[in-house]
Amino acid sequence: MRQLPNTIAAASLALSLATPGSAQLTIRATVPPDTPNDGTVHVAGTFNRWDPGASRWALARGADGVWTITLPDSVRGPLELKLTRGSWATVETTSSGADVPNRTITVPPSGAATLDVTVSGWRDRSARATSAPPRSTASPNVRVVRDSFLIPQLGRARRVWIYLPPGYATSTRRYPVLYLHDGQNVFDAATSFAGEWGVDESLDSLTASGDPGAIVVAVDNGGTHRMDEYDPWRSTDRSLGGGEGDAYVEFLARTLKPWVDAHYRTRPDAAHTGVMGSSMGGLISLYAALKYPNVFGRAGVFSCACWVAGTRILSYARAHAGPHAGARGAVPRLYFVVGARETPSGGPAADQRLMVDTLLAAGFPSTAVRSIVAEDGKHAEWFWRREFPAAYRWLFGRDSLPGARPLDSTLTRRTPNCAACADWNVPQRPFRILGNAWWVGTHGLGAILLTSPGGHVLIDAALPESAPQIAANVRALGFRLEDVKLIVNSHAHFDHAGGIEALRRASGARVAASPPSARWLAAGGIARDDPQAGIVASYPKVPNARVLADGETVRVAGVSLTARFTPGHTPGGTTWTWRSCEGDRCLDLVYADSQTPVSADGFAFAENTTYPNAVRDFERGFAVLEGLSCDVLLTPHPGASQLWERVAARDSGNADALVDREACRRYAATGRAALARRLATERAGR
Repeated sequence: MRQLPNTIAAASLALSLATPGSAQLTIRATVPPDTPNDGTVHVAGTFNRWDPGASRWALARGADGVWTITLPDSVRGPLELKLTRGSWATVETTSSGADVPNRTITVPPSGAATLDVTVSGWRDRSARATSAPPRSTASPNVRVVRDSFLIPQLGRARRVWIYLPPGYATSTRRYPVLYLHDGQNVFDAATSFAGEWGVDESLDSLTASGDPGAIVVAVDNGGTHRMDEYDPWRSTDRSLGGGEGDAYVEFLARTLKPWVDAHYRTRPDAAHTGVMGSSMGGLISLYAALKYPNVFGRAGVFSCACWVAGTRILSYARAHAGPHAGARGAVPRLYFVVGARETPSGGPAADQRLMVDTLLAAGFPSTAVRSIVAEDGKHAEWFWRREFPAAYRWLFGRDSLPGARPLDSTLTRRTPNCAACADWNVPQRPFRILGNAWWVGTHGLGAILLTSPGGHVLIDAALPESAPQIAANVRALGFRLEDVKLIVNSHAHFDHAGGIEALRRASGARVAASPPSARWLAAGGIARDDPQAGIVASYPKVPNARVLADGETVRVAGVSLTARFTPGHTPGGTTWTWRSCEGDRCLDLVYADSQTPVSADGFAFAENTTYPNAVRDFERGFAVLEGLSCDVLLTPHPGASQLWERVAARDSGNADALVDREACRRYAATGRAALARRLATERAGR
């Protein structure tokens, strides 16, 4: 059950602050006309353990038809809430019956706050409520182990689910096990509160693409006991509950896991056992891995509700990190992911950064922790569903265990006599550009990863010495380098193709390029028809690159991209175009090759024998760029497309800062102007 924060729908909520005084929140709710006259309206939230029908939290109906409640003075700080008519079967929805996100508000330490809410619909009054019962979406590999599995540590029982990987029944293989909380939401939309994670579908897909697979055990939450069971410490705010988390994780470690290991073919060691959850489930997952590192060697912490535990979880992490963890014989591998603006203030993202910084400062090894802040992430199942495969791959993929294929150090040596290379190779944290497109390059040189469940494509590989950074960035995002199936190139200079051979050998990927670039790659970048011949460095040779045709669309698993030849800077220059989607929003992305007339001394673009068509090729490339559908422009040298300024604007709250539909035309115009200046200089020098 998703019961903790999501963003506020601005159209349905307004907040006003009154004069200073005692801190109280008044909720005023306008409800739909079809609300039963003899019914009641209640508020459920973090302050009352999400009880949907307690009489204490019933709103009073006014003469104007508006329902009102003023919460006690003790209810303050960040709150999350929903309105109901007494049960979760009558919770508020959109007008079409779809689930709505939790409402989030921070009550100030003093003063009064008023929350004006418009309820658009109720679950039981929507068209969906009168249709057939929801269809189960669980895969055939999912079943309920027990409807009432005893939790002796708490004196309660709970439904427990299990997912067995495809082929389990016909093999003798043993599998890693991942334990998830909020089991209602893990596999089946029919039992979920606000959408499911689709863990079964994700793992089925990964297994089909070569992943060894895993067993997943999901434990339902305890409803009104959820806050108690997922927080190890009793809150000073009695409404938040807590204090039963220690008993709950003891159940997982000492009761449930031994039972699962006895009944299924598991790999019971800590390196193959993980725990994962979101919100309060993220908090208890982190606690479980820190408390029982010899049991849970992997933890996925999604949108952690760390604020509920306050400084106590930080103190606990500090005490159980670094040398302390090593003294207990194991260091768990921790994967954190959160949305940048899950609340208006970005509090959850700040909490995650603080937690990771605390762990690292206490000596927790940086190689055992990964922290992802997704710009578009929300506190919602759709986000956690999307992020699950990357988390799973990082926690359990082959790259996460000893034996991942290393890069050949002889192929990643520093480029000699390159004054710019140090600046080009400054490390850059990887990040999502849009949908399945990720920046995995350095700060000065581009490398783009396009992902799909069946395999990935890498565009460009920067310098030879950049290859280890690119490999680390791919893994930092939770992807496996071995899942890169194809490497393509913008142009075959050392600063964009230098790392290809090291990454090709480590991943086993194929390489594809334009005819001139394929020839240059095989020669290690040494080419007589290069305007920069004699001044550009060589790099490890890349044999047997597949030759592409202009306009050819390359398809790898779920990735599709098109080669657009844009020569001039080099004879083999190639621009790559594709479409990436986030939800229902799809945009056209362009990775446009360099358009600058740079050459060695003595080379004239207007008249030369080694590249006689240089000027005509430039004009051809400009025309291609001007004709592209171009929503987001990326370039091999990110400064040429003002990438970092645009990323900074996006990080500051402008969600569309990367979108500029005139960018490709301006990029072509800039290149055309540079070529005109160069030709004028050549004429003047005759």
